[in-house]
Amino acid sequence: MLRFLIRRVLLLCPVLFGLLVLTFALIRVAPGDPAAAIAGQNTTPEQIEAIRKEYGFDKPLVTQFAIYLGHVAEGNLGTSVYSGLPVIDEIKDRLAATLELTFFGLFIGVVVGVPSGILAALYHNRLPDFLFRSVSIVGVAVASFWLAIMLQLLFSMRLDWLPLGGRLAPGTDAPTTITGLYLVDSLMTGRWDIFVDALKHIVLPAFALSLGSIATLTRFARAGMLETLQKDYITYETAAGFSRHAIILVYALRNSLGGVVTQLGLLFGALIGNAVVVESIFSWPGLGSYSVDAVLNSDYNAILAVSLVIGVIYALINIAVDLMHGLLDPQVAERL
Repeated sequence: MLRFLIRRVLLLCPVLFGLLVLTFALIRVAPGDPAAAIAGQNTTPEQIEAIRKEYGFDKPLVTQFAIYLGHVAEGNLGTSVYSGLPVIDEIKDRLAATLELTFFGLFIGVVVGVPSGILAALYHNRLPDFLFRSVSIVGVAVASFWLAIMLQLLFSMRLDWLPLGGRLAPGTDAPTTITGLYLVDSLMTGRWDIFVDALKHIVLPAFALSLGSIATLTRFARAGMLETLQKDYITYETAAGFSRHAIILVYALRNSLGGVVTQLGLLFGALIGNAVVVESIFSWPGLGSYSVDAVLNSDYNAILAVSLVIGVIYALINIAVDLMHGLLDPQVAERL
């Protein structure tokens, strides 16, 4: 297991290098003059040329990329051309918000999707199975941005049950920063009022984000449980007189979750991608809304930094998923 962990961490470097190369190339070959975009309107050619030299846009692409890699190696992700602040500081302020929303959405997906898939398998080709499969099909088909708007219209504007957007109510101070996750920090500091308020604000965007993961996990949990229930050892345990309850909980459940665990890493990446839209709709101050602003403002350092940070997080999550898979399945652990 340790060798696997070391090998995956070492492989992380070329993956991130390739991600930076691809992102850097796409940004630089996109139509438009980055110096002109930074300068804005009503600027002279001389001013644009001065900005081009200041930011190094007059150098060859290979030289620009080498300079950027040197800065990254030093822990410097550059300065935002829009705000003038270090990009790494702006990302620190927003990263926790995106992680909290993503993990909460993934938590909803697991809590709802896995039991739904297991129940669908246990009632195979009966009414519960038909209902859960229908819901999973709808979950895959519905776009997260449409669902987010519908949730706002119903629960915020018509029923007035939940906030329309934001992370906390206006005038509410954030809890003492420990992890940056408001739900966790408010619990750790005993601020139940902030916890309730943060929970109200995160429910709608997290559910809008999680519908696709609920559908995916339902399908994989159902398929895994159906396959496990057909194994010979399940037939043997049934013939030996074990109760159906014990067979499902003790023997079938753990062995049926391999596909579900594998999907968690892929779903995390999908949720990060969907968070761009959901955060914009709910005014959630995370990396998604930050990346949208960076693209609109041609903030190249910010775009590169967001791509790098998300790539690192996505790779680490997939390593954690592989380790979890090994803990669930001893055969997988031996191959690791």
